[in-house]
Amino acid sequence: MADISGPGPGDCVIAIDFGTTRTAASYGIVPPASSDISAVQTYKFTPPNSLVDDVAKAETVLALDREGNTIALGLPARLAFVECESEGDVRLYEKFKMQLQHLSKSEDNPWVYDVTRREESRSRLLTVVAKCLEVVGLETLKHINRELTMEHSLSAEQVFWVITIPAIWNEAAAGFMRKAAKKAGLVPSLLSTKLDLVREPEGAWVDLVHGQMIREAGMDVKIGEKLLVLDLGGGTNDMTFWKLEHDAPVRACEVTEPRGGSAGAANVEKQLEEIFKEVFPSGVFRRIRGLQSYVQLLHWFESRTKSHFRGVRDPAKPEKKMVSFSEVFEELSAKHASEPEVEDIHSKFHGWIEDAIGRREDLSVQLISPVKNRPSAMYVSDLLLQRFFDAVIGAPGARDTIIGDLADAVRNPCLEDLKYLYFAGGFSKNEYVRNRVTGYMQENHPEVSALCVQNPDLAIVRGASLSLLMADRSPVSSRFAPYCMGVTALTAFDAKRDAESRRHPDYPKKVDVFIMHTNQGDPIPHGSCSPTKNYHPMTESQTGMSIGLYALRLPEGEQLVDDQRVYADDIRLEEIYTVDVGLPRSTTANDPRRVVQVTLRFTTGTQMLLTDGEGNVIPDDRFKVEYKAGPTLVRAA
Repeated sequence: MADISGPGPGDCVIAIDFGTTRTAASYGIVPPASSDISAVQTYKFTPPNSLVDDVAKAETVLALDREGNTIALGLPARLAFVECESEGDVRLYEKFKMQLQHLSKSEDNPWVYDVTRREESRSRLLTVVAKCLEVVGLETLKHINRELTMEHSLSAEQVFWVITIPAIWNEAAAGFMRKAAKKAGLVPSLLSTKLDLVREPEGAWVDLVHGQMIREAGMDVKIGEKLLVLDLGGGTNDMTFWKLEHDAPVRACEVTEPRGGSAGAANVEKQLEEIFKEVFPSGVFRRIRGLQSYVQLLHWFESRTKSHFRGVRDPAKPEKKMVSFSEVFEELSAKHASEPEVEDIHSKFHGWIEDAIGRREDLSVQLISPVKNRPSAMYVSDLLLQRFFDAVIGAPGARDTIIGDLADAVRNPCLEDLKYLYFAGGFSKNEYVRNRVTGYMQENHPEVSALCVQNPDLAIVRGASLSLLMADRSPVSSRFAPYCMGVTALTAFDAKRDAESRRHPDYPKKVDVFIMHTNQGDPIPHGSCSPTKNYHPMTESQTGMSIGLYALRLPEGEQLVDDQRVYADDIRLEEIYTVDVGLPRSTTANDPRRVVQVTLRFTTGTQMLLTDGEGNVIPDDRFKVEYKAGPTLVRAA
């Protein structure tokens, strides 16, 4: 079996909480076995990476030049875009993480458009994600080398890395993040044992447990009681569910598989932009949305509402926020002055607002209105902002909303005796959001206490580091396998089960099937491994094999039975990733060095471990081999 030992005393762990709108990093050094865990440090971004002086998290905003080279991440990236004098020299990418939620296989690599949405300013998703991880990871590593007293500077290859992912992501998206980490230079191969993926709400759970923070948060959790971790982020809401099995040290098992949806803070800004689209004529809006000043205006508005909006205090006298388009109009006039639609835009603006109100009664003067004596400004009422927030928060039965997803989750019979709800994630900092969710729970599930610690947005990245620093002291005892996991390979044709058309065209005695390593719904102890299975090349002349890790999602409550056949072309199979393994030449029949043993290790993600027939770890230089002859087919033992 492969060496699966984690970090040891003196090793460095760096965690990256890669978020839709904000990204954070933390780090720590593994203490001696007899010592308590050293404090986890949160990396401070300099200069401050948002307009509200948040130095602990950088905006997930990346600036690239025309050649695709990295200019900056976070606020410096946004400033580089705004201050750029030549259009197209700086390309700004934001909220691109949301595309990962829709991947069907890890090979997918869609285009990402920058904020101008110009065809020539697009980049591949893998490139953009990898460059973000590279900037955050290597900047954190530089900081560690400056701050920590060590005999030699650390390199990326010496670090144990943790990257957070939403709990609702499929295995294809998780595999994509492994590829991004490799492309970023954090690890040498997809199968590196120095990379762990941690589900975001689980990171918050580990942080909560560490140092008896459960008690500090006001939770008097008793053995057998259940807890829900609700992570509210920029692009998703995630839930994981735990039952306490032991309290000294704290150990908990997963009660049921994670739930959640796509309702997040970014949806608030999206609705605001829909209002702007309603106000401006379509031709004008198409030109405005790519302007530097408009991008900055949206960011300014979002940074002052997402965390600080507290709801409408007095509906009869709602507060209003003034939004000025003066800089937008100046830039628009400078770049499109010859176009009739843009001419004298200041005098037309208030008329456009009134036209929008006339077309849509729901935008009445209470919600948006012109500003007297300010031809380039409009008022946005808190009543409208509350409508934006309520659309994201939702209600029971409302799909893709926070409360709608929460209500569906807690209907699970496994959660009838749920005791606590713990808030985590950046959107949890918003008082109005927390109050709405807490109010729903108090009304419908009064036995559940809702709690939130200070800085819930940093709980995830702190816990991600701790998940490796704690090693065998992890508070997670077991999880449910969310999928059937396994490898596709050729196995013996069975006339009783296989149709004649299933015979492989080159090997008629074989059929291409899914070889299951673990079944969906099985409780899996943390850090445990599936039984090791052997795979062989089809011919003695074959110079390599392609080993593909696949996930099969079945309806809830179902499992594969032992004799059930799943063919490799089954549309339910999701490819997580495939690695090419070079095979040494040999004159000896059944040379164990030409056998590839596959073991799956289960932590917060599924990791494929490869060894040869003698149990030796296959080195990185045998991956990604360019095959010169022979097929790459795989035969099951």
